[in-house]
Amino acid sequence: MESTSNSKIANLVWEFNFRPDHYTHTSWLDQMPDGPIIKKLVGKQRSADRIVQYLLQRFGIENQVFFNFSNALTRIALWSGDDLERLVLYTGTVFYFKRVQKIVVREEVQQLQEQLGSDLFSFMHRRAGLMKGNLPLDLKLPEKLDPHHSLIVAGMLCLNQALQEYPVALRKRLMLKLPYQWYLLLKKAEPLGKQLHGQNKECAALIQKIAIEVRMRIDSDGQIRFN
Repeated sequence: MESTSNSKIANLVWEFNFRPDHYTHTSWLDQMPDGPIIKKLVGKQRSADRIVQYLLQRFGIENQVFFNFSNALTRIALWSGDDLERLVLYTGTVFYFKRVQKIVVREEVQQLQEQLGSDLFSFMHRRAGLMKGNLPLDLKLPEKLDPHHSLIVAGMLCLNQALQEYPVALRKRLMLKLPYQWYLLLKKAEPLGKQLHGQNKECAALIQKIAIEVRMRIDSDGQIRFN
């Protein structure tokens, strides 16, 4: 069992470093001048080597690799893009739930639930406060930001801070798994990130707590499973 698990991780690490064509979010290709051509070639065996080299060079990571996935925080970078998106959004709720607690109009609460979806809204309502616990993390978000974008900005800033001391080879590849628009939001929100400076460990602790929630499910037999 352990051998199988190690083999799977080894494959994920190899893919992470050398096959960006397997996981780069399509929105990153869409913003390239030659994106449509690249999208057509991705997945075709004959052009795989050329596409891989092109993407590695395009993103500036052809000579940068990362193999030290010995801790839980770095292994998050091996997750699928969908799971990473959930991680970011769920993390964002920790910085947003206090604002939601101030809403007293029922229609506004229902509107927020429709915007975020029932799962995310339920997590924010029931679990976000518990996730923060005694962590001294605060982040003032612009009032003009809608709820969904607020969660993205907060989650991205926290994740970025948690990984701040890790090399670009890790951080940039992880970013490629997320929508390009989320990357733009992070860049625009960098001044807000000053509120989290020096709180790498606190952000890392929060990210890992949220990660457990994101990967956990309860089966029909009532047993807790981890993906």
